[in-house]
Amino acid sequence: MTTKAPILVNRSRARFLWERVSERFWSAALRRTSAGRDFDFYVRPGDLIGNLTIANGLFERYEIQALQYLIQLGRSKDPRSKPGIFLDIGANIGAYSVALSSQFAEVIAFEPNPIVANILRANLAQNRCRNVKVVEQALGAEPVTINVNQIYAGLKDGKVDAQENPLAVTEVFKLYEVQKHMAMTNHMWSGFNLMANLALWRKLPADIQAVIERNASKYVRLQREDQGAFNGGLRKTLTERGMVFNDVDQELFRARMAPVYAVWKEKLGAKCWSLLEGHVGKLG
Repeated sequence: MTTKAPILVNRSRARFLWERVSERFWSAALRRTSAGRDFDFYVRPGDLIGNLTIANGLFERYEIQALQYLIQLGRSKDPRSKPGIFLDIGANIGAYSVALSSQFAEVIAFEPNPIVANILRANLAQNRCRNVKVVEQALGAEPVTINVNQIYAGLKDGKVDAQENPLAVTEVFKLYEVQKHMAMTNHMWSGFNLMANLALWRKLPADIQAVIERNASKYVRLQREDQGAFNGGLRKTLTERGMVFNDVDQELFRARMAPVYAVWKEKLGAKCWSLLEGHVGKLG
């Protein structure tokens, strides 16, 4: 596989030069880009972002200018506000990191592609952006299996970054002491399963089976009502304990879960799935 040499874009001069960066010789066409001040960028020829940078002088110029305006507007309304940290997630060659670095105390640029990350570093050096840290990682979530009685220690020690449980679990296990933010996604439902050995169940007299089924149905309903009321009243309690709640667009989460729902619908069967949807609403 061959890698095309990056191009340095600077419109002020129409000449070509060669420059050694990251132990590679890059063919460089010098052009000037501008977004509030002048910037020079190395780009990969043939790459979409590189082509747009060459054509427009800066990738997503107007979006960047809009961000600059909003940042300045916010600070003008609150002169006491201090420059914070800007997270550039999926930084690519660094258009946002370079253009906004002067407006923040620190910029953290996430770019998992090592080749692109090298071009990003070159652009940061070219534009003297000394407050930008490059992290060669993609942001995401990796599921970790952990016993419920160990969640507190896992959050406290940093073994896990977050947990996915109802508010009741957060309250009972005092997770609010080690978790300060809660996103209300409502994208999953889980329950307790009452199971019995089939051969033993069939040996029970019919009247005993009827008693068990009647009481199981009764107390399952009561347990759900009790759990629902408990969870419903906990938001106020947990807010008073210092937790910050984030209400997200729940339909977006359910839409992304569609493939998972499809798998479990097939495994559980139509009857079980209809019972589930009757309780939580349409899924998938």
